[in-house]
Amino acid sequence: MISYEYRNNVIRYKHEKVNLCDTPQQTNFRSYFGYPQPTHDLILSQGNTANLKRKEVYCNELLLDVDNPEQLEPVIGLLRNLGWNYKQYTTGNRGAHFHVRIKPIVGEYVPYSIKQLLRRVGLFDRVDTSPIHPAGQFRQEGATHEKTGKKKALTYSQEGLIPSVPYLVEPPPVVDRHSESDEHDGFMYSYLLLTNVDVGDRYKRLYAIMQHGIRAGEGLEAIKRDLLAWNANLDTPHNTESIIQYHEMIARQL
Repeated sequence: MISYEYRNNVIRYKHEKVNLCDTPQQTNFRSYFGYPQPTHDLILSQGNTANLKRKEVYCNELLLDVDNPEQLEPVIGLLRNLGWNYKQYTTGNRGAHFHVRIKPIVGEYVPYSIKQLLRRVGLFDRVDTSPIHPAGQFRQEGATHEKTGKKKALTYSQEGLIPSVPYLVEPPPVVDRHSESDEHDGFMYSYLLLTNVDVGDRYKRLYAIMQHGIRAGEGLEAIKRDLLAWNANLDTPHNTESIIQYHEMIARQL
């Protein structure tokens, strides 16, 4: 049995129970990956989707999110040159989604393997890869965008090859004790907190701030305070609860 998590919001709030189901549900979001029984049972036992790194996940579809309109034509060109099948959707906002059927793959390193495939074919830097992790969420067809009120809708369907994803084992990180990475991460952490960002790129910015902050040795509570201050200085800030929820969600991923 393969189950997926279904949500109406990209963030599951603390009062909401994990909704795992092995049949499709009409919600706004669904987990990027499916969960085999052992992972399914772990999620239910802990009541959330934390600590899923190196746990088995299932995938039979690449879900590609193109946030930047300038990348739309290059992504379409790459998919056509590869000869892959795909379905193109509006997102309800300014971007586009592409769904590509793949031969089913299951294992601990499926997210890593997918990212490496996207690197190899030239798609990695053109799409938003932040949902490609074991707890990642992706907007479903028919979902209503919370900002525009518009629905995600199919605009084009292309028959083609059903690609296989080579299964790769993620190598352990290389630790260079003479590296200046801590200094670099500290600089990037400060730089990202002091610069503005377009509305459509804010999740990426939040993820990057937390990633560099943790690498630089900042504590999670200190990072949360800095994020709230950064958000308050934006031209159109998120509400405080959203920033705290994003902070908690990204902390689980990292």
